[in-house]
Amino acid sequence: MASAKQMMTLSEVGDFEKKKGKILRSKILHIDGDFYADNTSIWRQGNFENTFGKLDPSSPLEWKRAKDLAENPEFISQKRDDTNGDITYNLDRGFLDSSWLLSVACGLQAVSPEVFAKVVPPDQGFDLQNYCGMFRFHFRRDGEWVEVVVDDFLPVDGNSVQVFGRSRGNPGEMWPCLLEKAYAKFKGGYHRLEGCKSRSCMMDLTSGVAPSHISLTVKKNVDPNLFSNLRARRRQALMCANIRLAVSGEEKGSQETVYEYPIVGFDELRDSQRKRHKLIGILNPHRMKEWNNWLASHLKKSSTPGGSHRLPKEIIEEMEYRNKEGGEFWLLFDDFTHHFDSIDVCHLDPSTIEPPATCFGLQVSPRGPVMALMALLVLANLTRDLMQER
Repeated sequence: MASAKQMMTLSEVGDFEKKKGKILRSKILHIDGDFYADNTSIWRQGNFENTFGKLDPSSPLEWKRAKDLAENPEFISQKRDDTNGDITYNLDRGFLDSSWLLSVACGLQAVSPEVFAKVVPPDQGFDLQNYCGMFRFHFRRDGEWVEVVVDDFLPVDGNSVQVFGRSRGNPGEMWPCLLEKAYAKFKGGYHRLEGCKSRSCMMDLTSGVAPSHISLTVKKNVDPNLFSNLRARRRQALMCANIRLAVSGEEKGSQETVYEYPIVGFDELRDSQRKRHKLIGILNPHRMKEWNNWLASHLKKSSTPGGSHRLPKEIIEEMEYRNKEGGEFWLLFDDFTHHFDSIDVCHLDPSTIEPPATCFGLQVSPRGPVMALMALLVLANLTRDLMQER
């Protein structure tokens, strides 16, 4: 995990601007002396085991600056879907199992752009006026925003292809890989990102509280009010849906892997008979072949009783229209609860937290200090009201 020396609080953000100014004047690009561009930043120190599938630790990787990996590099791409002008997502996690990090970040960009802009400050890039080889990101630690600064050296293979997270749809977009590098520094190395879950990442990338885990594995126990509860909180919470998918390939073998998909919307459509159909919108930033094939067949015939194969034609056409571009797709909420295994919810606004026994109809395990603070606030309000009555 990164030390306090390697990070700065937001109150010290002026130091970054001063250092950036010096670099721009000197015309010597920044080199991170705390997170080296070599194997020590990837594998456990002194234990270069084959952690990342086919990635061979005995063969030193080449490190290249992000500016040299694309003809026209951009920090945050301005490319948009031609159909509706939305952001398009098509990310590749590479050899590192960090799909959860990229999923949470893309979900944050789609659901809460203002928080995303705090985590990934947009006022940096590769233009001559701004580029200095140094990029900054913000994460939460112990209830405080901290700033993590990295250079833009990235590990690549012999063909100059990035070995970890990258934007596959737009190879020139660099925020995903640089965010991943900063988060690796924040956690203490790339190896610490392997196989983690979205819940802890949600807390690190937001000022949210009380992450809750909603299991969907026992279908008969799913709260009948789950759709309305989630929909009511969609603007105050970051949500990720989890599903186990079979993954095959030389580097992984045949096994099941958990993938996280940000939830980006809820809707109810009425057919010509005025019947309501509950829909949920999911973001698929990875454009996985396995998932896309499943989705295509799912829209034609669902395994859920009363599922998509019984939908009126106009509802199916609307869903297919929404699922065309951008990595976003919509499906029936009943089908969603049938196929997905769980939902992680991170509340961006403490006022949306219900008592543990009733939140989404399930038990929630909030952090002790947060609940203690809320209890103190309630007690203070009661005391104030009593004093006013006297």
